[in-house]
Amino acid sequence: MRRSIWTAVLAAVLVLAGLGQSPATAAPRVGSGRGSVYQAYLLDARPGAQVRLLNGAGATVGSGTVDRLGSFLVRDLPAGGGYRFVVNGATGNTFAVRDEAPPNRSLYAGQHLRPGLNYVRMRDGVELAVTVRLPIGKTMADGPFPTVIEYSGYQHAAPDDFLLGALGGLAHMPDPMAPATGTLLGNEVAPVAGFASVNVQMRGSAAPAAPSTCSTTRPSTTATTSSRPSARSPG
Repeated sequence: MRRSIWTAVLAAVLVLAGLGQSPATAAPRVGSGRGSVYQAYLLDARPGAQVRLLNGAGATVGSGTVDRLGSFLVRDLPAGGGYRFVVNGATGNTFAVRDEAPPNRSLYAGQHLRPGLNYVRMRDGVELAVTVRLPIGKTMADGPFPTVIEYSGYQHAAPDDFLLGALGGLAHMPDPMAPATGTLLGNEVAPVAGFASVNVQMRGSAAPAAPSTCSTTRPSTTATTSSRPSARSPG
């Protein structure tokens, strides 16, 4: 009986000691390292932790501090395998940095677009928001349609109504799910003119004015979002 009491007391002391650890002495949260096109990023690491990126040869190719969201990014890296992040001295998973060669089309084989908001998974696991709008009065069964594709780092794939969002902005009541005014072509003009539109939210925090291209792809077919411009600037 006495031994059981002392065991319980010792366990309680150890728990309290663990709770009293400072972030600097607590076990590091290494997070998950991933490779994209000529860059590497870290997710879900301990905010404020010191971080280094090692290449396949073990050399440090990037260093800094994990941000408040638990992430860290290193750009302009050579493509190759064996990269890993070291967070507060603890080494994380190994991954590869990619080059600009297009991914295998099989990646998109099971990803099909439908009218409205979609998410398309990229080869590094990041999902891009894609909003599809059909010509007015049409359904998927009426396709294929000539298609306008717009992509930008701004609020491009937001699925709410364009005109209501613009009016709300003028009334100082912005709708966070309304598309940016720069999407006027894809959101309003194209469907009226008999075009389908595909608005792609590029990864990143900003981009130049949205380029537009025309194609005759059917929106219901396998997703074929552009990988080159989107992969160069992950969010």
